[in-house]
Amino acid sequence: MSERQFRFIMGVGLWAILIYSAYFETMIPLFVFVGTLLFEGVTNLRIPGVLSRLRYGKSTPVQEDSACNVKWFNKIESERVLRFIVSTFVLVPFYVMPDMIWFIPWFVASMLILAGITNICPMVMFMKWAGLK
Repeated sequence: MSERQFRFIMGVGLWAILIYSAYFETMIPLFVFVGTLLFEGVTNLRIPGVLSRLRYGKSTPVQEDSACNVKWFNKIESERVLRFIVSTFVLVPFYVMPDMIWFIPWFVASMLILAGITNICPMVMFMKWAGLK
């Protein structure tokens, strides 16, 4: 499974969770989704990489390209930071002015679906331009 396919699955899953949460008025599936993303971001055990290791028996090499000279900044992967950004943009609107910015999680889910379909993710492109791996 590639990161592109996972972004699509993540976007469709977030849409389904938001619909379920709105219909049944429960936040538990959303917390499980965000908890999974935070676990992936903290441990760097991403679902596409784990599935690839299970399927092929070894991981693929990571390409190194950096535009920044700060050593620790170059070692952070943009896909890892994307998990933190998505979890932040999904949870914060539910706690800070939920009546005003309720559309942000839906926008994030839509953009993840589009990024999965087109393989153009503006957030990852910006992070790579900023110097992340």
